[in-house]
Amino acid sequence: MLSPDTNQTTALYTKNLSRRYGDLRAVNRLTFSANFKEILFLLGPNGAGKTTLIKMICGLLKPDSGSVNIMDLGNQTLHSFQCTHIGYCPQHLSIWQDLTCHEQLVFMAEMYGLPSVKRKKMIGALLDNLCLSGKEYELAEKLSGGMQRCLNLALAMVHDPKILILDEPFAGLDIQSRFHLRKMICSFAYTQGKAVIISTHNIDEAERIADRVAIMDHGALLKIDTPSALKSKGKASSIIEISLQEATDQLINKAVGMISKITTDVIRLHDTLIINTDKNDELIGQIHQVLNKQAFRPLEVRIRERSLEDLFVELTGRRLNA
Repeated sequence: MLSPDTNQTTALYTKNLSRRYGDLRAVNRLTFSANFKEILFLLGPNGAGKTTLIKMICGLLKPDSGSVNIMDLGNQTLHSFQCTHIGYCPQHLSIWQDLTCHEQLVFMAEMYGLPSVKRKKMIGALLDNLCLSGKEYELAEKLSGGMQRCLNLALAMVHDPKILILDEPFAGLDIQSRFHLRKMICSFAYTQGKAVIISTHNIDEAERIADRVAIMDHGALLKIDTPSALKSKGKASSIIEISLQEATDQLINKAVGMISKITTDVIRLHDTLIINTDKNDELIGQIHQVLNKQAFRPLEVRIRERSLEDLFVELTGRRLNA
């Protein structure tokens, strides 16, 4: 099955997928697709519904309504496919503390029925690429927190899944481990032709390697597109950010009122003002004039490029980490 928007083959899609926990609607009629040879990021704050969505895709949670379709398989074979061909790495560690890295990887590979030659090759590659070489015969409890997280990732990849789903994979990793993980993710997607879905609120990682980004909040899908297309859908190409950290609420609201007379596109986020504009120098000059007349001294004024978080702020009125 080909994706309607590209020449890629669709790995999975959901239709009107919903799940409640009591009165909380964790996922609300969510429809989206993921492709092979693609890295798709699910981007949203904690509580956006990302983990619930992932668990329904993996067959760990039953949806209240809607459907998950993986490679156009029928319901009779869907669960078997999910178990065999999806690799899922949860946000929280799921490892055996009293087993070595090598023992755990061998055990998981054997559970999935990997032939011995392929098993040895996969384990060797994972140990090398996730900075676990030299640690393969140490007990997991002796590893650092970052290395335990790398082992957690390796266990999700050892059976060479067709679809790899990672929940906050970059949390707790040092710079070197992040670099190697990015390299491995790109190899999985582009060299080996896998579908990779990453759930995170880490904007930097999304902007580094995402082919498409699905922005989620309160269980709903707000936007889905390439990072460049998402950033271009906003109101302007640049952002003026004014920090008012030493000001009272009354003074900040007064500043918003004064600047709103120059441009109506002002968003207040706590003690920071966000202004979308294509007229950087002209507008900054006007803002300084207005604030100086009132003897108002901002802590910092800076111009930066528009980011995915700016689009999220426009859609929701808050930051991703709020």
